[in-house]
Amino acid sequence: MHSQLGISIHGVDTEYVRKRGFKRVQICQKFSKTEDVTSLLKLSREKGIKISFHAPIFHQVDHAATYYLSKNFRLREATFEILEINMKMAQCLPSEYVVIHFTSKTMKDESYDSYEEMMKIARRSVKRLGKLAEKYSLKVNIEYASYDEKFRDPDEWIELVKDQSDVGICLDIGQLFTNCKALKLDFHEKLRDILPYTNAVHIWNTRDESDLDKFGYIPVNPSQSPEEGWIDIEKSIEIIKEQKREIPIIFEPNFDYSGEEYFSEGLDWVNNIIGKKELEKITV
Repeated sequence: MHSQLGISIHGVDTEYVRKRGFKRVQICQKFSKTEDVTSLLKLSREKGIKISFHAPIFHQVDHAATYYLSKNFRLREATFEILEINMKMAQCLPSEYVVIHFTSKTMKDESYDSYEEMMKIARRSVKRLGKLAEKYSLKVNIEYASYDEKFRDPDEWIELVKDQSDVGICLDIGQLFTNCKALKLDFHEKLRDILPYTNAVHIWNTRDESDLDKFGYIPVNPSQSPEEGWIDIEKSIEIIKEQKREIPIIFEPNFDYSGEEYFSEGLDWVNNIIGKKELEKITV
């Protein structure tokens, strides 16, 4: 497996990582037992696997319920306190970087006095994330995921991180695609805009928000034709490779959609695309 590719460990174990030859692993809340972490650390030492940490893994039941953008001071403080505990854990693993849900399903309950009030809270929280990143020598990547219409334009996310050295974006490619459709934006243009500020990519496929509601994160597969409304994965990878740096591309397994073989076909397909693109550069 190409060194740029990794997998989020939920629904798979370290034996699957070993078998498929991944060089990167993202751990999440579903992989928090002591024996799981011990097994991963052993594999990391043996194979040189790089670890990323999707916080919070510890001390929170629902990792997608965060309050970085909440008007409620106490809820924001609790979110940051839990994050700091998790960053201490991440530092011990050791981890390459930390990913967080900056937006959350809890935003639906927020009623801001104005757009500027929301952005003021967002800017303040990003600066605080930068201080934590510096304290623990771990970059923090806020995951571009839209849980609410209030904060989904990719340009807003770029504005937040463009002047930050230790806070970047973990780009959820499916979320960018569905948001661009909703906002009538050019997906490939916005992909190029956001990638300079992106330190990791979560890759899956979809045709629209109804797919997401019905199936969740659909694994990429060579059978998915852009002419039928799917994300053009090959072109997206070409654009990612334009960055001239190795941005981690992380798969999020979903064997419930068409089974493990379907997922594996997508892994091999993306691995071959990346290898082919690099070979083309060498031969030019």
